[in-house]
Amino acid sequence: MFGYMKIYKEELKVKDYRKYQAYYCGLCKRLKEKYGFCLLWDGACTEERIREFAPMGVDGFVLGTGLLFGHRECYRELIERVRRMEGEK
Repeated sequence: MFGYMKIYKEELKVKDYRKYQAYYCGLCKRLKEKYGFCLLWDGACTEERIREFAPMGVDGFVLGTGLLFGHRECYRELIERVRRMEGEK
């Protein structure tokens, strides 16, 4: 893992959030382009986060209690639903 930074998006102005994305997300994207890194999201994977970050170039999501465990649906259905979300890139 390269590292992470947690922000409070709701407290940022739009211009500040875009600047954050340009620097923080841009760094990971550049590492991916230049060195072939695979970008994975591990932790607190929700439908909203997958829909937000899949289009930004995240290659995969490590699922846990948020989307996979403790639900009534079978794992196959849950994973297929997540794949459809990722396909909305």
